[in-house]
Amino acid sequence: MMFGMSPMLSLPRAGRHLEDPDTRAFAEEDPRSFLAQYEGTGAVFDEVQRVPELFSYLQGVLDRHTKPGRFILTGSQNFLMMERISQSLAGRVGIVKLLPLSMRELGHAAIETGRY
Repeated sequence: MMFGMSPMLSLPRAGRHLEDPDTRAFAEEDPRSFLAQYEGTGAVFDEVQRVPELFSYLQGVLDRHTKPGRFILTGSQNFLMMERISQSLAGRVGIVKLLPLSMRELGHAAIETGRY
């Protein structure tokens, strides 16, 4: 059973997990075409820190289409602290830091807590 951000993002929109080698290769080799697939609909990109080049290209998409909330970027690292990401997307993003689940929340979700 997975516990983390990925299973929580079962939203009614396209989602791409950038840990997948083929998806990551497409995003790295042709970021414009990769993002063009989702320009009209938006998408969830999980583990987006794996393709830091996307941030600069995403800025252009966000500048052309200003409706907020179209793209959700998730990852296991703080994007703003990564050396390889030069584009901060300042003024275009909101950052939500999620805390781990509490023991009470784990219990309510019927998740085994005895080993913690």
